[in-house]
Amino acid sequence: MAVTDLNKVSYVDQDFSTAVTQVSNFLNSNYPDEFNDYSNSNLGVALIDIIAFAEQNVLWYLNRKVTDLYFPTARTPRSISKIARMLGYKSIPATAAKTTVSITLDDGPYTFPVQITKGFQWNGPNNQVWEYRGVVPVIFNPGITTVSGVTLVQGETVTNNFVSDGENNQFFDMLSVPNGKFVEGESVQVKVDGELWDEQDIIPFTTENNYETNLLAFPPVLRFGDSVQGNVPPIGSAIELVYSITDGFRGRIVSSSIGDPVVGLIAQFQGIPITVSQPNGSVGGDDPEDIRSITTKAPLFQRTQDRAITKGDYDFLSNQFTDVARADAQILRGVSGDVVIQTLVGSIITTVSAVADGSVQETSGFQYSMVSSVEAINYEADVFGVSALAIIDPFITSISGKTDNICATVNTQLDAMRAAMTPYFDAAVTDLSSVDTESLTLIDSASTIISIKNASINGLLDDIETVVAGDPLEAAVDALTAIIRTKLIELKSEVLSAAISANSVIDSETDSAVVNINSILGEAESVSGSIAIALAPDKTCIASDLGQINLGVEAAVSGFQVSVSGYLDQINSDLDSINNAFLVQTSGMVESVSGDLDSLLLHLDAQISDSCKANEVQVKVLGKDANRKYVAPLQITLDSLEAYLDERKDITHTISVVEGTTDVIDAVVEILVRVNDNALEDDVLATISDSLAKSDAEPLGILVERAFNKPLYVWEINDTIRDAVEDGHIDYLNVRIKGPAQYLDVDGNLISPAGFVIQVGSVTVTALPRFT
Repeated sequence: MAVTDLNKVSYVDQDFSTAVTQVSNFLNSNYPDEFNDYSNSNLGVALIDIIAFAEQNVLWYLNRKVTDLYFPTARTPRSISKIARMLGYKSIPATAAKTTVSITLDDGPYTFPVQITKGFQWNGPNNQVWEYRGVVPVIFNPGITTVSGVTLVQGETVTNNFVSDGENNQFFDMLSVPNGKFVEGESVQVKVDGELWDEQDIIPFTTENNYETNLLAFPPVLRFGDSVQGNVPPIGSAIELVYSITDGFRGRIVSSSIGDPVVGLIAQFQGIPITVSQPNGSVGGDDPEDIRSITTKAPLFQRTQDRAITKGDYDFLSNQFTDVARADAQILRGVSGDVVIQTLVGSIITTVSAVADGSVQETSGFQYSMVSSVEAINYEADVFGVSALAIIDPFITSISGKTDNICATVNTQLDAMRAAMTPYFDAAVTDLSSVDTESLTLIDSASTIISIKNASINGLLDDIETVVAGDPLEAAVDALTAIIRTKLIELKSEVLSAAISANSVIDSETDSAVVNINSILGEAESVSGSIAIALAPDKTCIASDLGQINLGVEAAVSGFQVSVSGYLDQINSDLDSINNAFLVQTSGMVESVSGDLDSLLLHLDAQISDSCKANEVQVKVLGKDANRKYVAPLQITLDSLEAYLDERKDITHTISVVEGTTDVIDAVVEILVRVNDNALEDDVLATISDSLAKSDAEPLGILVERAFNKPLYVWEINDTIRDAVEDGHIDYLNVRIKGPAQYLDVDGNLISPAGFVIQVGSVTVTALPRFT
């Protein structure tokens, strides 16, 4: 006998008619003479029908009980969860959507503190309720009007109270759950006589204050132990059961969906108006795990033995964790696989790129305005130049003519002056020549006189020699002295007479030359006056023309200044706007980048300094939004999962749980289709789009909630569309995956690298014209 035959369910396939036939055959065989009347009026036939009816019901319940004992045949969530429990697997309960908001006091600030405590509720769309569940109140201290980063959870909290009867294995139903809503798994709290008990997936074999729940049952069930497997609440003790009711997947919302408080906020005995700002959509929120998922995951969980050793163990335990849409575990072997590094570097790049892009976008309009203003100024400058030239040109022409006249007049006057001065120049030259001649004559006369007297003195010397030779000597000396005195007087007189005569001639000639030179100067002065008189009209015209040019240029400049002043003001305004926009765009950039770099350095320092990081396991986690698109999960989810895995890891492993949105690939798909004339085109196009991107109901599109490390092939999309659309409704189909281009192979398939996940980015379905 095969092992699989041991688990095969043998059905009792006996219905009412079969039971009637079997009872009748039994009577025929054993009581042929006593009971042989099978007419409908016979009471015995009624008894046979009663027996057959009872047998049919017993066998139907037997079949149902037997089928609910095995995964392949079980039909109800309660039965499936019981089987999973025997394998140690706790089915995943419903999770509530969460979002982060900012809360503002409309009439604030106040002089006293304002608090929002746990359980405060707001209205959401579709009659939803959103609660603040924080342990610490949201406090608006005096002077504060806004608090950001407040997490709200979809659903409302209820309380059920019971009394223990002291029996083992007590069960209590959660009767406050309406049809279509679910108990949020993380919200259940149980107190026995005011003491908080601990929830366990399955109550362990310890005598501790533990309980377990089956939230897939309807109604959900709370169960206590039996003094061996968990303690029993003492008889008569008060049991307080607190849990939250959520809409699950239907509780997801887009941004700006949360409205006013359910009940107004009160502080210091007065109403406090508040407004909620919800910039982002919700994260998480899902229905309880369905039967198909439980039957798949429970055996895998049993295989892991609730511990994490292999990548498969980490993947399974992470993917079944609350509020985790997808998870993928990696054993780090390099920087390229470290999501923390990739995320921080990506965040830095995104921040800087966003600032650059934002600055360009913010300033492009101002830059365009500035260019327009400069072009306008250039145009006005051209207009100013043309206008100024038009004003100046006539006066320049006039001045040019007057200048030519002046030059001609000056040349004429100079020619006349040269003619008038020529005789005086000639006379002055003659006089100066006479002076020179007389000077030479004087010199020659002086030389002659000196030569003569030279001879006379020589004779005198001879006389002296004669006298000296005589006697007596004294008489000779006196006679000689008298002779010398006479000769010297004669020489002086003659030289003086010659000098006087020459000087008289020189003075006369010099005076004549001076007269001639003065005549020249007079002529020059006369010519200068004549020139000034001749030039006066032209000089007056030129001065007038220059004045007109000055006035015209001033008018043109004034008009130009008026024309461009508005453009200059606009340029200044645009520059201020660009500066302000840049300041706005860069506000917080340095802090953001510095924070990311600090985190990166700390992470690298921890990695490098720890010698036991060879077995580091990094788990990338994704949440999902209202459209089932992958988004970053809340930090509380990452922290809770890390603590959960840390309790189950191998002792040599180091666990880090990070958000994995940097490894999400948004597929871009374009589809060309020609719909057959026998089909409704809009219906076919909608069916094609749903088969790829449907996210609001099962079955989901093939591009929604895909697993990590799963490529997307063109043939896969083709087959999906062909299966979704009725046969014969498509005449032509062309599927193309357009991007991201860096992940496409030569055949146009989207091949995701290890550790990446593909989801729907955009799907464009275009209908080609039908055949006519």
